[in-house]
Amino acid sequence: MGDPQTEKSTGNRGVWIAFGALLTLGIALRLAGSVFSQGFVHPDEHQQYLEVAQGIVYGPHVRWWEYERGTRHYFYPYCLALLLTGLDALGVRDPIDQATAIRALLGIALFAGLALLARDWLRQGRVAGAFCLLAGAALSSDIVYMSVRTSSETAATIPLIFCLYLHKRDPFLTGLLLGIAFAIRFQMAFFIPGFIALSLYDDWSAQRGWKGSTGRMAAGLGLALIAAGLMDKVTWGEWFHSPLECFRANILEGIAAKYGVGPWYQYLVWGGELLAQAVPLLGLLFIALGARREKRAAFLGLLFLIGHSVIARKDQRFLWPLAPLLLVLFAAGFETSYRWLRDGWERRALIAALSCCLLGGCWFRFTELDWNPEPARASSQALAKLGKYHDLTGVLVFHLPSAECGNYFYLRRDVPLLVNDITDPSDPTIHALWKSGTINYLIAWPKDAARLTNYQLEEVDLVHGLGIFKINRQRAARP
Repeated sequence: MGDPQTEKSTGNRGVWIAFGALLTLGIALRLAGSVFSQGFVHPDEHQQYLEVAQGIVYGPHVRWWEYERGTRHYFYPYCLALLLTGLDALGVRDPIDQATAIRALLGIALFAGLALLARDWLRQGRVAGAFCLLAGAALSSDIVYMSVRTSSETAATIPLIFCLYLHKRDPFLTGLLLGIAFAIRFQMAFFIPGFIALSLYDDWSAQRGWKGSTGRMAAGLGLALIAAGLMDKVTWGEWFHSPLECFRANILEGIAAKYGVGPWYQYLVWGGELLAQAVPLLGLLFIALGARREKRAAFLGLLFLIGHSVIARKDQRFLWPLAPLLLVLFAAGFETSYRWLRDGWERRALIAALSCCLLGGCWFRFTELDWNPEPARASSQALAKLGKYHDLTGVLVFHLPSAECGNYFYLRRDVPLLVNDITDPSDPTIHALWKSGTINYLIAWPKDAARLTNYQLEEVDLVHGLGIFKINRQRAARP
């Protein structure tokens, strides 16, 4: 039985006004995050997706080893390419504006899924839990941060959230969305047996058999996987080439482990530290209480955590899809505590404690997160500016990591682009394109540009400390 006072309050107009205000605030924060958080946090966010979409739509792009071997599925890059095409048709052609719009769309879509869950709780009379869920989704600096990134972890989390909402309402669509999440990011496969197990349990409890929800979910999942396999056949020439090649390269050959390994409990350490910062004192307590109420979300999250823990490669971003599940558990835990307390000062004290912890944690995490990582932001914006120079015939991005450069997505010109593409980085002048005079602009930190003393460099712009230099082919006079 629910709390009669709580259930009655769902018809209160003020409750829905407050809900709408939180919804508006969450959207506004994601728009702000998209505008003011430029560049990319992890190289894969750009080089595996935006740069590939750039190549699909506009042609020139830098190609990394994953697309040489075919370890990535083309579904997500083609979705981004479709967005680029739509933005271009609407007159939004500046690469910075395009990237900002894509980040905003991803952030709002992810937030919309969480808001849908919160609205569902509100209609069930779970007012305290619904507002905690929506407030956490709207205000959490970490959720805003990850939701406005173009990484596959963010994109794959969107269908996952809608699966949480739909898995009892529409099993077929749930299965379809699970297949889409898998095509975007193969590690989302850890969720699939969890959803199927829950569906089997529901069918067994209702004595429906395979004609129940499991059969419909399997049909949707099968259809999505066949489509994913067909897309691999068209793009890579082999059915299911990308997941098989990804497994061979990263697991059997151990390539992923070269980029950072950790003990099996590493995610527990990171998760505990993050929760202690994001929601001090209350985080682990409410999640533990919420796991008793939302057993399904806890079960799904546990499967995903175990699956990633047994893989040698460890990276915090790999667990981004767990964020909404933890938020659901946290909100359910708060709701449980709220219902235990008597109406009056006890509940008001709990709400005050939650508000202080949530706001304090959000502010602390806001200051800790790197919203504008360098050199990704500076190089991206410098290339976007340089791409508008009519006399540009070639550019060298000097002494910057190629994986942390904006590349052709931001340059948006079909001219030679040298990024760590030279035999000797200490002497770029030995490259044939430099010798031929094709390279006529240089992007570099001023201290690095000063090393090219044999050439007259005219600084034409400075972008967040990164210089754009025009190269004078006439050698500077020697003293």
